[in-house]
Amino acid sequence: MSQKGHLEIYGTIKITCSNDYYATLTFGKSSSEGTPVHVEGSVHGPDRAPLTALFGSWNECVYWNDPGKTGTRVLWRAGAMPADHERYYGFTRFAVELNELTDDLTKVLPVTDCRFRPDQRLLECGNLASAEIEKKRVEQNQRERSLKYTKDHYPYEPRWFRRLEQAAGGGNDVPDIYEFNYRYWMLREHPGFPNVPIEPLW
Repeated sequence: MSQKGHLEIYGTIKITCSNDYYATLTFGKSSSEGTPVHVEGSVHGPDRAPLTALFGSWNECVYWNDPGKTGTRVLWRAGAMPADHERYYGFTRFAVELNELTDDLTKVLPVTDCRFRPDQRLLECGNLASAEIEKKRVEQNQRERSLKYTKDHYPYEPRWFRRLEQAAGGGNDVPDIYEFNYRYWMLREHPGFPNVPIEPLW
Protein backbone atom coordinates (compact mmCIF):
# COMPACT_ATOMS: atom_id res chain seq x y z
CA MET A 1 0.00 0.00 0.00
CA SER A 2 1.36 3.37 -0.98
CA GLN A 3 1.81 5.91 1.80
CA LYS A 4 0.84 8.75 -0.52
CA GLY A 5 -2.72 8.68 -1.80
CA HIS A 6 -4.25 10.61 -4.67
CA LEU A 7 -7.94 10.91 -5.53
CA GLU A 8 -9.22 12.28 -8.82
CA ILE A 9 -12.82 13.51 -8.97
CA TYR A 10 -14.28 15.19 -12.04
CA GLY A 11 -17.55 15.39 -13.87
CA THR A 12 -21.10 16.36 -12.84
CA ILE A 13 -23.26 14.77 -10.15
CA LYS A 14 -26.82 15.40 -8.99
CA ILE A 15 -27.79 14.99 -5.32
CA THR A 16 -31.53 14.60 -4.72
CA CYS A 17 -33.35 14.87 -1.37
CA SER A 18 -36.62 13.18 -0.45
CA ASN A 19 -38.36 16.59 -0.39
CA ASP A 20 -37.54 17.14 -4.11
CA TYR A 21 -34.79 19.66 -3.41
CA TYR A 22 -31.62 18.84 -5.31
CA ALA A 23 -28.11 20.08 -6.02
CA THR A 24 -25.87 19.75 -9.06
CA LEU A 25 -22.10 19.91 -8.74
CA THR A 26 -19.48 19.94 -11.48
CA PHE A 27 -15.90 19.00 -10.58
CA GLY A 28 -13.00 20.09 -12.77
CA LYS A 29 -9.83 18.09 -13.35
CA SER A 30 -6.75 18.86 -11.28
CA SER A 31 -3.70 20.10 -13.13
CA SER A 32 -1.27 18.34 -10.77
CA GLU A 33 -1.35 16.36 -7.54
CA GLY A 34 -2.16 18.46 -4.48
CA THR A 35 -3.49 21.50 -6.36
CA PRO A 36 -6.97 22.90 -5.62
CA VAL A 37 -9.71 21.22 -7.67
CA HIS A 38 -12.42 23.61 -8.81
CA VAL A 39 -16.06 22.75 -8.12
CA GLU A 40 -19.20 24.75 -8.85
CA GLY A 41 -22.91 24.11 -8.78
CA SER A 42 -26.26 25.17 -7.41
CA VAL A 43 -29.11 24.09 -5.14
CA HIS A 44 -32.65 23.98 -6.54
CA GLY A 45 -36.14 23.77 -5.04
CA PRO A 46 -38.98 21.48 -6.17
CA ASP A 47 -39.88 24.05 -8.83
CA ARG A 48 -36.30 23.78 -10.20
CA ALA A 49 -35.62 27.44 -9.43
CA PRO A 50 -32.00 28.01 -8.27
CA LEU A 51 -31.78 28.87 -4.57
CA THR A 52 -28.05 28.98 -3.87
CA ALA A 53 -24.85 29.03 -5.89
CA LEU A 54 -21.92 26.87 -4.78
CA PHE A 55 -18.28 27.24 -5.78
CA GLY A 56 -14.76 26.67 -4.56
CA SER A 57 -12.40 23.67 -4.45
CA TRP A 58 -13.51 20.30 -3.14
CA ASN A 59 -10.17 19.63 -1.42
CA GLU A 60 -9.85 23.04 0.28
CA CYS A 61 -12.98 25.14 0.73
CA VAL A 62 -16.51 25.48 -0.71
CA TYR A 63 -18.57 28.70 -0.59
CA TRP A 64 -22.21 29.56 -1.18
CA ASN A 65 -24.20 32.69 -1.88
CA ASP A 66 -27.86 33.43 -2.58
CA PRO A 67 -28.92 34.79 -5.97
CA GLY A 68 -29.33 38.56 -5.94
CA LYS A 69 -27.31 39.00 -2.74
CA THR A 70 -23.74 40.19 -2.32
CA GLY A 71 -21.10 38.40 -0.29
CA THR A 72 -20.37 34.73 0.22
CA ARG A 73 -20.30 32.33 3.14
CA VAL A 74 -18.11 29.35 3.86
CA LEU A 75 -20.09 26.13 3.48
CA TRP A 76 -17.22 23.76 4.18
CA ARG A 77 -13.49 24.03 4.82
CA ALA A 78 -11.00 21.17 5.01
CA GLY A 79 -9.64 20.66 8.51
CA ALA A 80 -5.96 20.72 9.39
CA MET A 81 -4.16 17.44 8.73
CA PRO A 82 -2.71 15.60 11.75
CA ALA A 83 1.02 15.53 12.36
CA ASP A 84 2.92 12.99 10.24
CA HIS A 85 -0.18 12.38 8.10
CA GLU A 86 2.00 11.46 5.11
CA ARG A 87 3.29 8.45 7.07
CA TYR A 88 -0.30 7.29 7.62
CA TYR A 89 -1.63 7.20 4.04
CA GLY A 90 -2.80 10.81 4.14
CA PHE A 91 -5.63 10.00 6.56
CA THR A 92 -7.50 12.91 8.11
CA ARG A 93 -7.94 13.03 11.88
CA PHE A 94 -11.48 11.74 11.42
CA ALA A 95 -10.24 8.73 9.44
CA VAL A 96 -7.43 8.01 11.91
CA GLU A 97 -9.86 7.99 14.85
CA LEU A 98 -12.60 5.89 13.17
CA ASN A 99 -11.21 2.66 14.61
CA GLU A 100 -10.31 4.06 18.03
CA LEU A 101 -11.55 2.08 21.03
CA THR A 102 -12.28 3.92 24.27
CA ASP A 103 -13.23 2.38 27.61
CA ASP A 104 -16.80 3.62 27.21
CA LEU A 105 -17.13 1.98 23.79
CA THR A 106 -15.53 -1.28 24.88
CA LYS A 107 -18.26 -1.73 27.50
CA VAL A 108 -21.15 -1.44 25.05
CA LEU A 109 -19.92 -3.01 21.80
CA PRO A 110 -20.58 -6.65 20.84
CA VAL A 111 -17.54 -8.93 20.66
CA THR A 112 -18.09 -9.21 16.89
CA ASP A 113 -17.41 -5.50 16.31
CA CYS A 114 -14.55 -5.17 13.82
CA ARG A 115 -12.74 -2.80 16.18
CA PHE A 116 -11.91 -5.87 18.28
CA ARG A 117 -10.36 -7.74 15.35
CA PRO A 118 -6.83 -8.56 16.58
CA ASP A 119 -4.96 -8.57 13.27
CA GLN A 120 -6.37 -5.16 12.42
CA ARG A 121 -5.31 -3.76 15.79
CA LEU A 122 -1.81 -5.23 15.47
CA LEU A 123 -1.45 -3.73 11.99
CA GLU A 124 -2.42 -0.30 13.29
CA CYS A 125 0.21 -0.63 16.00
CA GLY A 126 2.86 -1.43 13.38
CA ASN A 127 3.33 -5.09 14.37
CA LEU A 128 3.18 -6.51 10.84
CA ALA A 129 4.53 -9.99 11.58
CA SER A 130 2.02 -10.70 14.37
CA ALA A 131 -0.78 -9.12 12.32
CA GLU A 132 -0.14 -11.57 9.48
CA ILE A 133 -0.24 -14.55 11.86
CA GLU A 134 -3.51 -13.37 13.41
CA LYS A 135 -5.02 -12.67 9.98
CA LYS A 136 -4.41 -16.27 8.90
CA ARG A 137 -5.91 -17.58 12.15
CA VAL A 138 -9.02 -15.41 11.86
CA GLU A 139 -9.58 -16.35 8.23
CA GLN A 140 -9.14 -20.06 8.98
CA ASN A 141 -11.78 -19.79 11.71
CA GLN A 142 -14.10 -18.13 9.21
CA ARG A 143 -13.63 -20.97 6.72
CA GLU A 144 -14.31 -23.58 9.41
CA ARG A 145 -17.51 -21.86 10.50
CA SER A 146 -18.69 -21.60 6.91
CA LEU A 147 -17.94 -25.29 6.34
CA LYS A 148 -19.88 -26.23 9.48
CA TYR A 149 -22.94 -24.30 8.31
CA THR A 150 -22.77 -26.04 4.93
CA LYS A 151 -22.12 -29.52 6.35
CA ASP A 152 -24.84 -29.39 9.00
CA HIS A 153 -27.29 -27.56 6.71
CA TYR A 154 -27.54 -24.94 9.42
CA PRO A 155 -29.80 -22.08 8.27
CA TYR A 156 -27.68 -19.06 9.00
CA GLU A 157 -29.72 -16.02 10.02
CA PRO A 158 -28.10 -12.59 10.43
CA ARG A 159 -28.69 -11.14 13.88
CA TRP A 160 -29.03 -7.50 12.91
CA PHE A 161 -30.73 -7.79 9.51
CA ARG A 162 -33.80 -9.50 8.09
CA ARG A 163 -34.03 -10.99 4.65
CA LEU A 164 -36.44 -9.41 2.21
CA GLU A 165 -37.89 -10.98 -0.91
CA GLN A 166 -35.51 -11.48 -3.80
CA ALA A 167 -35.15 -8.68 -6.29
CA ALA A 168 -37.39 -8.68 -9.35
CA GLY A 169 -36.47 -11.46 -11.75
CA GLY A 170 -35.56 -14.06 -9.12
CA GLY A 171 -33.08 -16.82 -9.79
CA ASN A 172 -29.78 -17.71 -8.21
CA ASP A 173 -27.98 -14.89 -10.00
CA VAL A 174 -29.94 -12.26 -8.04
CA PRO A 175 -28.34 -11.35 -4.69
CA ASP A 176 -30.40 -11.52 -1.51
CA ILE A 177 -31.63 -8.21 -0.12
CA TYR A 178 -31.51 -7.45 3.61
CA GLU A 179 -32.64 -4.55 5.75
CA PHE A 180 -31.60 -3.46 9.23
CA ASN A 181 -33.97 -4.80 11.92
CA TYR A 182 -32.99 -2.34 14.72
CA ARG A 183 -32.38 -5.21 17.21
CA TYR A 184 -28.79 -4.06 17.55
CA TRP A 185 -29.78 -0.85 19.32
CA MET A 186 -32.48 -2.57 21.40
CA LEU A 187 -30.08 -5.23 22.71
CA ARG A 188 -27.33 -2.69 23.25
CA GLU A 189 -29.70 -0.76 25.51
CA HIS A 190 -31.15 -3.80 27.27
CA PRO A 191 -29.80 -6.19 28.45
CA GLY A 192 -26.49 -4.97 26.96
CA PHE A 193 -24.11 -6.97 24.78
CA PRO A 194 -22.07 -8.41 27.69
CA ASN A 195 -25.29 -10.24 28.65
CA VAL A 196 -26.12 -11.45 25.12
CA PRO A 197 -24.72 -14.82 23.93
CA ILE A 198 -22.78 -14.03 20.74
CA GLU A 199 -20.41 -16.42 19.01
CA PRO A 200 -16.96 -14.75 18.91
CA LEU A 201 -15.43 -14.20 15.50
CA TRP A 202 -11.86 -13.50 16.49
